[in-house]
Amino acid sequence: YKCQDCLGEPLYCTGCCQSQHHRNPFHWISQWNGQFFKQSCLAHVGLVIHLGHDGRQCLELTDRWDLFDEEEPEDQLKPEDLPSASGLEFQPKENTMVIIDKSGVHHLEVRCYHCPNALSSEIQMFRHGFFPTSFNRLKTAFTFRVLDDFLLDNLECGTLAMNYYSKLRRMTSSMFPHLVLVMPYLHLKEIILTKHLGRTETESS
Repeated sequence: YKCQDCLGEPLYCTGCCQSQHHRNPFHWISQWNGQFFKQSCLAHVGLVIHLGHDGRQCLELTDRWDLFDEEEPEDQLKPEDLPSASGLEFQPKENTMVIIDKSGVHHLEVRCYHCPNALSSEIQMFRHGFFPTSFNRLKTAFTFRVLDDFLLDNLECGTLAMNYYSKLRRMTSSMFPHLVLVMPYLHLKEIILTKHLGRTETESS
């Protein structure tokens, strides 16, 4: 594997690629297929975002979140929404989330910790810089840094949410941006207002 976002675009084996990206889960990688480097993603090397224990797996880990039991069709993740990659086909798990970052649209497995007195899943997400689009079924989230980046673009360049998300789709797949999930941009303005108002109220108090 080769990482386009690490300094010097280093080459990694599968295990090293996974271990070197625990703190950088939104880097883009490509995989050598014998002829050229084909676009891939960190989900294909088994990267999992653990929200507790300094990024390590929780001993109380369960197979699925309780929140996933509730139905909310608009945030369902379908296999066809995932990027293609060489090798074995990536099968989304119950914990796979769509995460929109300033680097593009990512599909990664996210796991909360379930120790006694553990914080709620939503609070764990917030503490790690994720803003879910729903609190009933955690399947899609924006990173705080993509919200801040959009706000800056909107204020300084007058960028609309639809145009900004089109850029993210192009960054995710320059050749086939139309295949990238299209729904999340509808949440951008609403989430930006909520986050901005919440920050303003906190500062004023």
